[in-house]
Amino acid sequence: MLAVPAPPVVVGPRISDRQRVTYTFRSSEHGVPARRLRFRCAIDSNSLRSCPRRFTTTLAIGRHTLRAQAVDPRGRHSSTVTVHVRILEPAAPETKVGAAPLNVIAVGETLWTENYGDGTVSALDAATRNVRSIAVGGSPGGIAYGADSIWVSDLNSAELRSLLRFAASRFTGPKRALLPPAAAFLTARGALAMAHHRLAAARR
Repeated sequence: MLAVPAPPVVVGPRISDRQRVTYTFRSSEHGVPARRLRFRCAIDSNSLRSCPRRFTTTLAIGRHTLRAQAVDPRGRHSSTVTVHVRILEPAAPETKVGAAPLNVIAVGETLWTENYGDGTVSALDAATRNVRSIAVGGSPGGIAYGADSIWVSDLNSAELRSLLRFAASRFTGPKRALLPPAAAFLTARGALAMAHHRLAAARR
């Protein structure tokens, strides 16, 4: 029986939140230097084409199939290896705020969140991502904007506290409307993250 290359080993991510991914193919054959082996591959297709040993491609978000085989100098090829790849939605950028943030509101270009864990309110400038914190005490458990003030409720004392107009506008700056209208603001593990909705694009 004639020797053929071993099925290639495919080194690279199976799950990634980056659309540009790189894979390295490795194979061997008795009596043939590894550097003389070539590779063929395909993404989401059965039609294999010549591929470099180090293969980089850009994939759409979703599930994909990568197929690869090794070829020796005489044209004998290995069996085809199939690798399943999943490209995830990019992770939303996070900005650290106080301890145990609960809710988020947007006032101008500033995002406000009350931090239950340390009795503070954090103001995040959406343009620069700079964070300033104001100590309000107690256990903040609700936040709202109205009458030119930021209002914070205390879960322990049932009090409603106001950060006066100067405090609300202090972080706002010029109105450049940098906040996208289709953005969701999420709080988790002491961080504030902004994720853009894809709903509008999906309906087109």
